[in-house]
Amino acid sequence: MGPRVTSFYKLITCNHPINTYINFRKDNMEYATKELERIANALEEVLRLVKEDQQRTKKYLEKEKS
Repeated sequence: MGPRVTSFYKLITCNHPINTYINFRKDNMEYATKELERIANALEEVLRLVKEDQQRTKKYLEKEKS
């Protein structure tokens, strides 16, 4: 069933359920942050490639007009 079931089980069976819940949330936030950084880096790379292609296309069209 995934991490929620496991984490819920840990939450109800642990001596300090609040600390377990806080640690679980912290781990999920760290994972989400890493994933968002990965997505942002990929988008930056796509934009860089698009701009590079636009510059090449512009140069090519200028040469064609000449």
